[in-house]
Amino acid sequence: MNQPELGHYIAHLRKEQGLTQEELVEKCNINVRTIQRIEAGDVTPRSYTVKNILEALGKSIDEVFQKVKKQPETPAVKYNTSLLGWGIIAGLFYLILGTFNVYFGLTESFYVNVISNEAFMVSTVLEFILATLFLIAIAHFGKSNENSMIKNASYGAITFLIFFYILQNLLYSDIMNEYEGLGLVLSFSSLFLYGLMYFFLAIGFFIKRKELGELAKWSGIAGIIGGLSFCLIILFPLGIVATLTFEVLLIIVLYRAWDDSKKEFINPNINS
Repeated sequence: MNQPELGHYIAHLRKEQGLTQEELVEKCNINVRTIQRIEAGDVTPRSYTVKNILEALGKSIDEVFQKVKKQPETPAVKYNTSLLGWGIIAGLFYLILGTFNVYFGLTESFYVNVISNEAFMVSTVLEFILATLFLIAIAHFGKSNENSMIKNASYGAITFLIFFYILQNLLYSDIMNEYEGLGLVLSFSSLFLYGLMYFFLAIGFFIKRKELGELAKWSGIAGIIGGLSFCLIILFPLGIVATLTFEVLLIIVLYRAWDDSKKEFINPNINS
């Protein structure tokens, strides 16, 4: 046990027994200034000093340090820092480009062509590439944390996006022009599947909220609300807001994992 943990432990034992620092001094015959500095973590005491203090508090030095050695250490999660970094960048650009593409799609619904069909196709293909990189990074996060639901939901989302973008860019316009009813069915089906994609991904974060922390909990809640809203179709405006929040929180989750991984690389003994 090193400082400042040792000092905190001694202070805890002393207060637990209702002793002041002066009363502890009388029991172990050590200078009060020394006790103060040890408890504050300012100095690392010699072993015989620690032994005297612990014995005065009714503890054996061997007993205390053996307990510390037996405490299981939580192994640091190993991440691919480069993959997380590219995922964060892709996620940020995906949010920006996706917002523009939603706007372009809405204007097209009102027969207002803000950009050409060719430019819109290129934009959506680029959006798909960015979304795929983002989801690969999330899948890596899930795999590193031994969360198969996050990993599998991410790869499932990539599969859905392949289908969705092929449908949108190659078939959707022709179907809408020739078979308007079928086109609407495909649109509603896409919203429903889009909702399921986010729902299962969000569940993966929510069920592991204790291990992954508060951010994972709120990410899961936002994603579940967004996913269910899309599945209900009529609530898709709420789904857009909730899934946008979910995506922003996922970027923050990846950033924190990336930051922890960088710290671990700089100081591999940080968790020792």
